[in-house]
Amino acid sequence: MEKSIVTTFLVGCITLGFFCLFSVYLPTQLKRSQGTLPVTTISVNASPTLTDVINQLSPLPQGPEKLPAAMAFPTNEESNADEEMNSMMMEDFDDNAGEEIYYAGSKTHRSKISKSKRVSKKARPVKAVPPEVANQYPLRIYEPLEEALSRRYGHGFVVTESLRAPFEFWRNVYARYDFNRSVLHDNRYLDIVYGVLDFSKLDENLTLSKEEKRAIRQGVEERKKQELRTMLLRFDNGESPKTAGEHIVYRFFEKSSDPNKFRKAAERVRSQWGQRDRFMAGLTRSGRYMPLMEEIFIREGVPKEMTRLVFVESMFTLNAISKVAAGGPWQFMPGTARGYMTMNEYVDERRDPLIAAQAAARLLLKNYSHVGSWPLAVNGYNTGILRMVKAMQRLGTRDIGTIIHRFEDSGYQFASRNFYPEFLAALEVADHYRGYFGNLEMQEPIPFDEIILPYNTSLPKLADTTGTDVNVLKDLNPAYNERSFLSQTVVPRGYIVRVPHQQKVAFLTALNTIQAEERSAKWHMVGKGESLKNIANRYQIPITLLKAANGLLSHQIKQGQILKIPSAPTEVVLETR
Repeated sequence: MEKSIVTTFLVGCITLGFFCLFSVYLPTQLKRSQGTLPVTTISVNASPTLTDVINQLSPLPQGPEKLPAAMAFPTNEESNADEEMNSMMMEDFDDNAGEEIYYAGSKTHRSKISKSKRVSKKARPVKAVPPEVANQYPLRIYEPLEEALSRRYGHGFVVTESLRAPFEFWRNVYARYDFNRSVLHDNRYLDIVYGVLDFSKLDENLTLSKEEKRAIRQGVEERKKQELRTMLLRFDNGESPKTAGEHIVYRFFEKSSDPNKFRKAAERVRSQWGQRDRFMAGLTRSGRYMPLMEEIFIREGVPKEMTRLVFVESMFTLNAISKVAAGGPWQFMPGTARGYMTMNEYVDERRDPLIAAQAAARLLLKNYSHVGSWPLAVNGYNTGILRMVKAMQRLGTRDIGTIIHRFEDSGYQFASRNFYPEFLAALEVADHYRGYFGNLEMQEPIPFDEIILPYNTSLPKLADTTGTDVNVLKDLNPAYNERSFLSQTVVPRGYIVRVPHQQKVAFLTALNTIQAEERSAKWHMVGKGESLKNIANRYQIPITLLKAANGLLSHQIKQGQILKIPSAPTEVVLETR
């Protein structure tokens, strides 16, 4: 009974308290503050904006030297501003030097990969960097090369006016800016370039790992892009530019009548890493193979100029393997490659620049047979030739410039749209490299002969029998994997092996010698409880000789294993008189 009375009393008190609060206290406070509740002001330190950064630089010119042409902005907004290309730029390749390699090109026939195997673009979110870190990398003015002469190549490879902007952009990526520069730009209109970030000091920092440097670079890029987006959205909201830097950005869009031009542009801000130093290295490597590759293309009925696609694809990196399994300098996907080359436990012919060049030429010729245009055949190498047929049919034209600017398709985005302009830029830079890089010391072509293995053969044994360093065979035969050069591996008959020039007869003689030894050799099946020592004693041969003949690294053997029993070494006794 007492508990009930206490409970009732407490409930009554609480009810009365709320009544007083809402009927007496709050109205009084509102009246005193003239209808507004008192609010404590929270102080937030704003991050430095792009304009703050720009204004810290040396005095800016009154305006850009050249404004972009009038633009009719697309009605379909392109999301994922960085889309495919920058993910490709950051992919790790297996390289002989152990260096992390990046490339500007794109994977061939990526549509053949199932969606489950694709690398998610959201798999590695960019880690934010604090303002004080971002401020160490100010956005500097874009200073492009002088416009290139209007060169005309055969087969329709011409830089038309509609392709001039993307061509010039990629020419500067390949020949003006090194890998440690990031160019911030509009991902649809490549004559709109906001500025350049210089990460050379970050590269020189010996206390950071590659992963840490990459994280900082991506974080800084993302912060600068966000500052640009914020600026463009302020313009979209009707604000006028206030600083010299803002005026430069604002004037990029003066000739556009689209009322949503700034909002759309905010969704298209992208960063592109420079490739000048990578292009130079790729050119140097290409000297060894390019003359033969050109001969292969001509023999297959394909313009030799199209060999320059290899720079777009991989910067001529022989062992390039992308995260979606595109391989070799021509970046063939496994499914496509198997229609033109051999891929098995011994070889991956995608890694051989000459064999892969022949495959690429035949694929390009097949593309041409579908579209009747070499520029479209080039673009089809990246996006798939059926998509180019679709573009032709929808737009009623074979003009590559029209298709690049007007074809809308979910599978035809930044990488596909830019593949042909990249090719034109690579053709320009590669064929006139002295004007961009000066004299380069090109790798010299290395002559070789080829033999067809008449027997199952161990490549290390073949090298040893001929007195050839096995690394020479590895260098001449990049298609063969490391497993093929293990002493216990036998490459099947019928395979082609390149050997040093003018040594074909010596290698064929060695093959016959090895075969004769193999036929005279004895074989032993390991029985239960037998050891390597027991078997060596049984045949009266040194255990080291037995291990060497069978490529054994230890004394471990198992029941049922077949061992080759080599001939016992002959001791020569010199007769004395």
